[in-house]
Amino acid sequence: MTDPNAPHQPLAPVPAPPRRRFFFFAFGAIAGALFLILQSLFNAGRVVAHWSQPGSVNYQGYDLYTLSVLDQGLDLTAREHRYELFIGRGADAPAYGHYTPFHFHFGYENEDHPDAYISRSTVSWTAAGLTFTEPEGHALFIPARAFIGGR
Repeated sequence: MTDPNAPHQPLAPVPAPPRRRFFFFAFGAIAGALFLILQSLFNAGRVVAHWSQPGSVNYQGYDLYTLSVLDQGLDLTAREHRYELFIGRGADAPAYGHYTPFHFHFGYENEDHPDAYISRSTVSWTAAGLTFTEPEGHALFIPARAFIGGR
């Protein structure tokens, strides 16, 4: 038997049982995944940048068009953001017009934020259509017939 008058020794901390550590790990992984999904849902449709048609280009009408880059959120299967180019009438928020999925090539000049990279892109408007060009030179031509009339 131990002497009740003997000085007490501090007890060493008891490590958490393996089951408890697994629970904390699983809870953290689920919470992280839920955070990414919610962030993706709330960012969907955010306008990253936009360019308006110059007055010198006329598409047989009085409508002015705007090209917007929309952040459609995180694609969980590919672990990257999905983007769309939207061309619509006027300078209002994108609602009705022509959508084209677009993959940006951030791997070359990734020293800045993706939004800053996208904002450095250029748009050339001609009577035949428009050409969207990334800072690194990748370009996409969209013919005018694809977006005239709000298609």
